[in-house]
Amino acid sequence: MTWLSIAIVAYLLYALAAAGDKALLAGSFKNPATYATFVGVGGLIPFIILVIFIGVPLPSTAALFAAVVSGALFIVALLPYYRGIQEFEVSRIVPATGGLVPFFTLLIGLLFLPQEENLSLVAITSFTLLIAGSVLLSRDRERRISARSFRLALFASSLFALSFVLLKYAYLLQPFWSGLLWVQVGSATMGLVFLATFRSVHEDVRRLFGGRKAEGGANRRTVGLFLATQGTAAAAAILQHAAFFLASATYFAFVNALQGTQYLFLFILALALSSRYPHLFHEERSQGTIAQKLIGIFLVISGLVVLAFV
Repeated sequence: MTWLSIAIVAYLLYALAAAGDKALLAGSFKNPATYATFVGVGGLIPFIILVIFIGVPLPSTAALFAAVVSGALFIVALLPYYRGIQEFEVSRIVPATGGLVPFFTLLIGLLFLPQEENLSLVAITSFTLLIAGSVLLSRDRERRISARSFRLALFASSLFALSFVLLKYAYLLQPFWSGLLWVQVGSATMGLVFLATFRSVHEDVRRLFGGRKAEGGANRRTVGLFLATQGTAAAAAILQHAAFFLASATYFAFVNALQGTQYLFLFILALALSSRYPHLFHEERSQGTIAQKLIGIFLVISGLVVLAFV
């Protein structure tokens, strides 16, 4: 169960990166496609580092295709996800997506990946507890999900799930570092496609890094925050990929279900930062909301305990 502890550390880092994402999307990065482009092209950095140390591995055609498409699909999935965050409240999109991704990942994985064993009732109980806890930790009691926001969450989660299943398939066919490298190639390629295709993205890049500060150009704080956020997210992604690699084909969907730990860390982080940055990290403190969060924490911890003994 080494993958379990690795995944938890990954989601701790993802929580820190999410705080940076929130600040950046509320500031300089207004266009979701632009931010997705930067995330994708940022994958070139670990690609270059990996090439320096391990060269350019050439896996089988199937392994190469699965890894590259997985990376590209992940960036595509960010479009409806970021669009949902931009058009609607985070509290509507995140819980829906967070609950649907593990479900779709498990379903598609069971259908198309070779299973090493059948899921036990205890494992299914753990999976259910983790997802239920995730939804309660990330859901806003005062806001209901609309039809359009649900469609965006459904579209994003299905693409994320397909990306993760292809990722696991790629790791079944090649070593970890080889798979990670070609996934980054897929992500970076899709980011460059966005840059070449969307005129708005190209204009945003010129405004952010070519314009003066008074015209909306990026200042040092924005660049520094972006680099710190993406560096943290890159470390989190490597650990998450390691968890996917180490988990069996039967249990790899649990890596997604463990995202409830990220929401737990985010809740704690938001409480710590809400007094200093209330416009970014406002956290409702009503009795009902606190009770909901506590129940969510209890379910996530219960799911982790049950999973540890599977």
